[in-house]
Amino acid sequence: MKTHISKNSNLIIHPLLREGHQLSQLSDLQRIPKRNIRKMSAKFKINCPKIKIQDIFLIQDLNNIIIKKEKYTAHNNLCEIYLNTKDVDGFLKNTPSTKEPLFIYIARKGNKFDGHTYAEKVLNSGNIFIGNPDLIHELQIKQKKNTVWAIEIISNPNFIAVNEIELAINIIIENSYKIDQNKFTTIGITGTNGKTSVTQIAGQIIEELATETVLRIGTLGMQVGSETFASSHVTTPDYPTLLSIINTIEKNNINKIIMETTSHGLKENRLGNWKVDIAVFTNLTQDHLDYHKTMEDYRISKEKLFSHYLKDNGTAIICTKNENWSSFVEKSIHKDRTLIGIGDEPLENQFIKSYSKYFSKIFYLSVKDKKSSLFGISGLLTLTSNNNLKLEEYFDCPLIGDFQLYNTLCSIACALSLNYDLKKIIPIIKKIKNIPGRLEVVRIQENNVPENLPTVLIDYAHTPDALEKAVLVCKNILNYENKGKLITVFGCGGDRDKTKRALMGKIASELSDITIVTSDNPRTEKPEEIINDIFSGIKNRKNCFKEPDRENAIKLAIQKGSEFDLILVAGKGHEDYQIIGETKLPFSDSQVARSVLLKEKK
Repeated sequence: MKTHISKNSNLIIHPLLREGHQLSQLSDLQRIPKRNIRKMSAKFKINCPKIKIQDIFLIQDLNNIIIKKEKYTAHNNLCEIYLNTKDVDGFLKNTPSTKEPLFIYIARKGNKFDGHTYAEKVLNSGNIFIGNPDLIHELQIKQKKNTVWAIEIISNPNFIAVNEIELAINIIIENSYKIDQNKFTTIGITGTNGKTSVTQIAGQIIEELATETVLRIGTLGMQVGSETFASSHVTTPDYPTLLSIINTIEKNNINKIIMETTSHGLKENRLGNWKVDIAVFTNLTQDHLDYHKTMEDYRISKEKLFSHYLKDNGTAIICTKNENWSSFVEKSIHKDRTLIGIGDEPLENQFIKSYSKYFSKIFYLSVKDKKSSLFGISGLLTLTSNNNLKLEEYFDCPLIGDFQLYNTLCSIACALSLNYDLKKIIPIIKKIKNIPGRLEVVRIQENNVPENLPTVLIDYAHTPDALEKAVLVCKNILNYENKGKLITVFGCGGDRDKTKRALMGKIASELSDITIVTSDNPRTEKPEEIINDIFSGIKNRKNCFKEPDRENAIKLAIQKGSEFDLILVAGKGHEDYQIIGETKLPFSDSQVARSVLLKEKK
């Protein structure tokens, strides 16, 4: 299957990640700007899964799912599997009919696309269609077709009727790839904030220690070693896509996977039957209430990583720097599992004592004598256990922000879980590379911050908790330097949780010297209405400004700043696009800030 370039846009769409492929509530914005795609080398190309038609009927797990029991016997050639994609149009245009089936189309119904609309077209072409007959009848009513139309489709010998489409998809794809999970080590990370940082830090540590390539999946895309490839716009891919990715890396002898597991992904069971060896919890604060409706549902969804997807002999890594941590420990309880707590020293003894009888092993990783500046973070790390182990190592890391201390500790715990020695881990921490859009300092040249101008930091903070932490890091740096003011530029995403907007306005205005409220990804909402929602939480508006144009907002902030000031541009971080309406437009906070700084320098 070839990579598709849309005739109407400058966008590249990978076949497995096109419109309609993801689960029902997801939008169809699956496209990625062409300029950001690294051409995928042949060895990392994700190919379509294939299976023989009769083999589908031999899968025992499908016995209770397939409604029509008659086996398809006319042909038994190897067929590509198309998952609910509109891309089949191109194939049918070139091959309108075939004597032998060339592909199997599996349909699912989403909010914006129902693959069952392709049933008649696929069957008329001589190919195989797998779908739910009830949804064919629904379609018949919706399209005002007669009953004979639906009956002819369902009775077609090439129509395989199933009653649980998602389960059928998972089982068929599993049997297509036949991947042995035991060959892989998988780390899953969940939490409102910190998932990307832990994925990136742990990935760098493990690659250095193991001297082998690690696959990272998450907000920054699909990364294999130093290369980043195009992926779905969702952070956690669905199960068929995940298996396709793993099938590809298996062929390239990569067996370590680190992935962000979002609350959406966990609630929708996107990990399917894939289990993780190590599960990491970073924190839980308000976000995604547009989807989850309640914080309880949000928490329960994240807990599934520990209660459902963590192997019985796996390791649970729990950061205790928030009030919800204990429920994640409780969901992890198993006599064969290892528990590692992350936090501050005062909790150490209580943590180990409280949970020793529920786990095979318990460790606690803490940090004291903490320091944080524009040059990075440092502290004295202590590792203790229920077997009276106590190790201490001083470490320093070039990442900026107090919160990165605990992300770093979670990452160290991942490496410890893989039996790497603490003394060998510490030197690597000093060489950790910057994480795009995570308190990233904008530099005009490779290692230079512009002189006589404010320092601009780009951060992905888009929740109340993350924004507060990022702002406080900047405030602490200014207090340490004893000079300069803080200017915060931020907005909130459209068509997302509206309840956090006023909270974020309150946080930014009360902690910053100057606040400029602008657009984030407004999507289908009016930017001015989002900004007004944010301003509803601002009591003292003396040094607060509205500027819907994000580029102008960044320019305004830099013009209002002086040499010792810090400018925090929050919300979009690494993103190199802005979604206005349903269109993705090229936009990068760091590139805009760099351009303005260069002009101001002149």
